[in-house]
Amino acid sequence: MKRILPLILALVAGMAQADSNSDYRAGSDFAHQIKGQGSSSIQGFKPQESIPGYNANPDETKYYGGVTAGGDGGLKNDGTTEWATGETGKTITESFMNKPKDILSPDAPFIQTGRDVVNRADSIVGNTGQQCSAQEISRSEYTNYTCERDLQVEQYCTRTARMELQGVPHGKPGRWSMK
Repeated sequence: MKRILPLILALVAGMAQADSNSDYRAGSDFAHQIKGQGSSSIQGFKPQESIPGYNANPDETKYYGGVTAGGDGGLKNDGTTEWATGETGKTITESFMNKPKDILSPDAPFIQTGRDVVNRADSIVGNTGQQCSAQEISRSEYTNYTCERDLQVEQYCTRTARMELQGVPHGKPGRWSMK
């Protein structure tokens, strides 16, 4: 039995190697068949045939000056001009100007919920814990605000001027500067 066991193991190992060799050969043959197909797909790619509206030299290339270029290549000026004169910019501006005012009512559900929390504070929190103590609140103040425009648009379109009066004693003429 001791002599037969090594012989059986050698035969099984030989058969396993034959299987792995044939698998390797099949994989290698497949790789040789498809060799170069990926790179030829990239090299032969014609974007104008695959991408609708493709343009190899679009107008926007003037804004890109390379990785080390500074500035925006005039993008900001062109954008501002388009905003002021183009249809899209005019439409957006009109929508800001003509939209109805946002009116918040003191009876709105979220304000009423806040008032309910104030009224039920003792039952919600109770007088529990070391940091909690009963406090008397004398009043709640509600202020009505009306939002007419998007703040970002107002800030973008606003310029700020500041005037300083330098080194002038009270009541004497001085030098003015505007910044």
